[in-house]
Amino acid sequence: NTALLHDCSRNCQICNNMFSASYGDPHPAPRGFASINGVAGNLKMSSKSRVSSGAADEPLGGLSIAVQFRDLGQAAHKLLNDRLSAVDLSLDEFLALESVAVRPGVTAAELSASIVIEAPAFSRLIQSLVKKRLLTRRRSRIDRRRVHLSANAAGLERVERASQIAAEAEQEFLQPLNAAELRLLKRALKHLLRAQC
Repeated sequence: NTALLHDCSRNCQICNNMFSASYGDPHPAPRGFASINGVAGNLKMSSKSRVSSGAADEPLGGLSIAVQFRDLGQAAHKLLNDRLSAVDLSLDEFLALESVAVRPGVTAAELSASIVIEAPAFSRLIQSLVKKRLLTRRRSRIDRRRVHLSANAAGLERVERASQIAAEAEQEFLQPLNAAELRLLKRALKHLLRAQC
C-alpha cells in the first residue's frame, strides 16, 4: 500500500504550486531535489534535542512548512521512481496501471481525473504503458470519443510485483517514525488533502 507516499507526493505538488504562485520562482526544484538520506536524517531528529534547543513547540513561520512538504514529497517520489525502475515502471505509470487493474474498463477521462497529472503528460503515460504491452485501449461502440482501458495479464503481473516493491519502499521511507508519529502523519495528510479537494 503506497497511500502515504502518494499523499506526500500530492502534497509536494500542492506546495510547489503555492510556492511558485507566491514567488514566481523561474527555477523550481527538480523532482529529485531532496535525497532520501537527508530526509530520513531530519526525521530522526529526536524530540529531546528539539526541546533542548527550545524548538519543541516553536511554530514554523512563512512558507517553511510548505517547503518541507515539497522536499518530503520530492524525496518520496524519487525513492519510488528509483525502486520501481527495477520493473521498468515510473511512479506515475505504476499509479495509472494500478488504478486500471482495480477498475477494468475505466475510461481515459475517468483515469485522468483520478490521478494528479497534466493532460499532455497523461497521454504520453498511457501511450508508454500500451507500448510496453501492459495496457489495452478500446473505443466505445456507443460513443467513439470514449476510450476504455484495461490491464492485460502482463500488466496485472507487473502491478503485483510493483506493489510489493512500493510497499517495501514505503516501509523504508517511514522507518524513522514510531507508531504514534505514523498515526499523526496519516491523520494530518488526510486533513490536508481533504482541504484541497
